[in-house]
Amino acid sequence: RSFADFKLPEDIAAKLIKMINQGCNLIISGGTSSGKTTLLNLFVSKTDKDKRNITIEDAMEIDLPKEDYSVQFFVGRNDKDPKRAFANKINRIVRMRPDILIIGEISVDNAFPALRLFNTGHQGSFCTIHANSPEDAIHEAFPRNIEMANYNASNVGDSLIKFIDVIIQLHATPHGKQVTEIYYPQTGEKLKLGEDDYNFEPNTNVLKGDFQRVN
Repeated sequence: RSFADFKLPEDIAAKLIKMINQGCNLIISGGTSSGKTTLLNLFVSKTDKDKRNITIEDAMEIDLPKEDYSVQFFVGRNDKDPKRAFANKINRIVRMRPDILIIGEISVDNAFPALRLFNTGHQGSFCTIHANSPEDAIHEAFPRNIEMANYNASNVGDSLIKFIDVIIQLHATPHGKQVTEIYYPQTGEKLKLGEDDYNFEPNTNVLKGDFQRVN
């Protein structure tokens, strides 16, 4: 796969790769089967060869191409206490001094440990999340996972705005899986892509528009 497959312009992809190699914190947001993990793997493949990549996942979906520098940890969904296991492993991983820490998909089990990780000041973290927009990712999906784990989720959105450098939004469209927004929470800057081809009902995955039109 390539960035062109996601309708992501080459210059924007290059800017994002540069940010990643400089240590940005990134979230890839989207619905089910929107291509989140595939796009994440594509970005991971573009990291500098001297970067130390470490993953912690509950399903082994991340491809790490540089075995000499890379370590993968797994927390099974059937572990006795996955929330504690994620927290313990993240604490251990931080001491391993990763350049890039890939948390995988945000869930009830790992949302609070991931938030704590961002709060440590660690730079260079990736994750994916199920959400219909970048704003939903920060203010709805992430806090909801924390609440479902019985933690206090007040002010989580405000904290994430401080910690997260960029959110990439994906949607599965009639034209394929596409990047539809690039959002920079700390500045409020938002770049919308492909608006001429489709539009979305607010807070849904429902597409409306003339999908037969060919430009």
